[in-house]
Amino acid sequence: MTVGAPILELERLSVGCTDEPVVVDFSAAIAAGTITTVIGPNGAGKSTLLRAVYGLNRRFGGHVRFAGQPIETMTPRERLKLGIGFVPQGRCNFPLMTVRENLELGAYTLRGHAAATALERVPCSRSSRSSAPSSRCSRAI
Repeated sequence: MTVGAPILELERLSVGCTDEPVVVDFSAAIAAGTITTVIGPNGAGKSTLLRAVYGLNRRFGGHVRFAGQPIETMTPRERLKLGIGFVPQGRCNFPLMTVRENLELGAYTLRGHAAATALERVPCSRSSRSSAPSSRCSRAI
């Protein structure tokens, strides 16, 4: 895969939930079409960082750009219209739905071919559709 211009850029981002930043001077450039993970121990600020990208946490400084456009002053609703989503951490948010149904729910803002293309990117969604719910919640993405 050829890596192009970043779709998401975080530049010296400092974010937190109250009066003190939890994540300080974090920078990253995420290329379009890639899958990126944020890994760290409990309390390291992973969820705080992701919530800030979606506009749910306080930004103390730094910049957030999506497709080259500054988004740090946009509301979460405006970010959603750009295609940025946030699924809160939790176990079994939709336990009676299959993995594919969970993914389809996440792709509801996409239209026609774009939704099908997005679902095809995830290997577990390519299998035949099952009407039975996932037997283990940890199987859901």
